[in-house]
Amino acid sequence: MVRAGMSRVLALLLGVAVGPRCAQGSSLSGSLVQAGRDTGDAARHVLPVTDSDAGWLRPADRPSCPLTRPLIHLHLSKTGGSRLCKTVNAQACRTHGFNCALRRHMQDGPWWVPHSEKLSAWHTANFAYPPRGHAKNRTCAFRRKAGSQFFNVESPLFGPLCEGFDHSAILREPLARAQSQARELNRWGLLRKAKCANYSEWQRVAPALFDNYYVRMIDGEETFVLPHGAIGRAHAQRAARTLSEFSLITTLPNATDAFARTFGLRMSTPKRKPKRTPRCELNVEDRRGFLAQNRWDAALYAQIVGTSWRVKNNRGEYEVGGYHSLGVG
Repeated sequence: MVRAGMSRVLALLLGVAVGPRCAQGSSLSGSLVQAGRDTGDAARHVLPVTDSDAGWLRPADRPSCPLTRPLIHLHLSKTGGSRLCKTVNAQACRTHGFNCALRRHMQDGPWWVPHSEKLSAWHTANFAYPPRGHAKNRTCAFRRKAGSQFFNVESPLFGPLCEGFDHSAILREPLARAQSQARELNRWGLLRKAKCANYSEWQRVAPALFDNYYVRMIDGEETFVLPHGAIGRAHAQRAARTLSEFSLITTLPNATDAFARTFGLRMSTPKRKPKRTPRCELNVEDRRGFLAQNRWDAALYAQIVGTSWRVKNNRGEYEVGGYHSLGVG
């Protein structure tokens, strides 16, 4: 029921005509690149135990996992996915792998940089796209066999959405996400400090991360590996139709309240610590170039944040800021 409601809401937001499984589709709405505005953080929800407490509590003392179905979270890098993984672990949900991702067996990522002979073996193992044609385990059947209740997938969607699973994603303002991503690449030695605020260098080192990254991730591996500048309206339209089938799509400022209301996952407030890495902020000229190049990501984001908070609709269902949850409020 949640997915059906979600389809109706996003069909209106994105201007896409969809059936129960998005069998039909036309186009995104005309004002695609119109700027949206976040509604701001909602009331904070505090975990019943902290991440540090969860490790020593006896099983009987730990909170039970609130997820009623396995959840596949499309972890768009630098949008809060790691914090969501900590939340899921603190609430005693079954997960596997570092950061709740099965990188070796399912190529769950992160997919940050293309394979290159110049990369060290460590960088290749942890951040490079895997070789093509090695995706036999990237199936819904394999995820069912793995037995996890939560998958934090930081790689492109593979095939149709999994029946019997919920799917979620968090989107962040594209330029803010990109600048945070550049800072992360510098942190792990993939982007030099002297070049971390240079858009041309970003594209050279990690082209997919900075060229309509949202569309590439949502539309799948074939789109993800397209060359720079190849993303167009058709890819964005398919990505919009796919998003309309997700159980939850929300923005980073609204994620805490959205996941609490939809799945019962109470995300902790992130602790802001001083960072030693450079800020990697683009100058005015590079910002203009980035926004022009990433207009399809901007379009998706603007449509998601284009609605205001609404407490209940006429059916008694809770609707808010780009996501839809039944029976809450």
